[in-house]
Amino acid sequence: MLSALNRFTCPVCVGLLLACLASASALAKDVEVKPTYRLWIVIGIEGQDVRLAVDMCAEQTVLLRSEAERLKLKIEGPPADTVAGPGETIVSTALDVHVQLGEQQVVTNIAVVEDPPYSDIVGAVGWSWLKQTRFVINWDAQQIQFLGGDDDLGQGLEGFTAFGLSDQVPLAAISLGGEKDGLVYLDTGSFAGVAVSDARWASFRKQHPQAPKTLQAQYDASAGVIATEIMWADRYDLGKLTLRATTLESCTRGHAALPGFQAILGISAMFNLHWVVDGPGGQVLIRPVPEIRTPFDYNRAGAVFLPKGPGDDTLVARVVEGGPAYVAGVRDGDALLAIGDLDVTRWRTDPKVLPLSRFWWQPAGNRLELKLRSGGRSKLAAVTLRDLFPRADP
Repeated sequence: MLSALNRFTCPVCVGLLLACLASASALAKDVEVKPTYRLWIVIGIEGQDVRLAVDMCAEQTVLLRSEAERLKLKIEGPPADTVAGPGETIVSTALDVHVQLGEQQVVTNIAVVEDPPYSDIVGAVGWSWLKQTRFVINWDAQQIQFLGGDDDLGQGLEGFTAFGLSDQVPLAAISLGGEKDGLVYLDTGSFAGVAVSDARWASFRKQHPQAPKTLQAQYDASAGVIATEIMWADRYDLGKLTLRATTLESCTRGHAALPGFQAILGISAMFNLHWVVDGPGGQVLIRPVPEIRTPFDYNRAGAVFLPKGPGDDTLVARVVEGGPAYVAGVRDGDALLAIGDLDVTRWRTDPKVLPLSRFWWQPAGNRLELKLRSGGRSKLAAVTLRDLFPRADP
């Protein structure tokens, strides 16, 4: 039976919701932002087909309130004194909902959260439901496809390697072998590559000091918005699991706190593998795809600009040495004043400013005129974006 929601606070699809909120102000004000690659699933809710995002690294399934109301679900709000803990969000509950998930038909409860200003999803299915099904991931169609109970997993699966699903955590995680080898978590709610433990990150940087790199601004629940270094790996081994053509980054504090954590794979890291998930059988079958593909975009400037600190809205540079921004003269600590004619100092009040990532993620060859303040003086930097990582288009 699908697990039912029985509390008013839970860590539901936090990554997906934060991603929606991060770009909400820009998208709501008609600022162009490239759509995010999602993995989708179609399930039945009260006899209607509903397309939801797939988040295997979230425990619960969630709907936005607008979708729950469209489906005419009975919604019960939380008690007035409900307080969310760290990493949790306050939710309402849709009661006694008729759901069809693959071959399963059940009556259950579903978490309901308030709509962000903008969202490209109406909800997401979490691992507590998915682990009770068998499915394959179809990357070309951007969706998961259910397998019937009579489908023989032994047919047509030559070359696949089996990994055990952990039953010790409420999220999708595969075992690297013995208990001491740790777990690799699967996060289809994120478009990132692979984030690894501190020990693995230090080892990779030491062994590959010349690996291509860039930066990204990332939200960490415990530290706020931070600059994260991202490096390129032609190949990265996690036990008997080999990842190809992926980005690598250090884990957040939230990741590091997960039981047995060794790594967490986002869609970009999972994309070059075939996945067959057998939840009831407690295993995941994985095989490399024939041709390497890198479908993602990234920061081609090699710099990010983040708020200086509490009470100071100055956007201060973090720069990769040798990257396009560095070559153009941008240095760590420079304050960003404008991009072309856009005054970015008003980023808190002018909805046209954020997200700045829309500038750095433009195709190679685009030229950005930056106005900066350095050492009390203004300066100009003409940054020409370039491909920092290899690219193999689908």
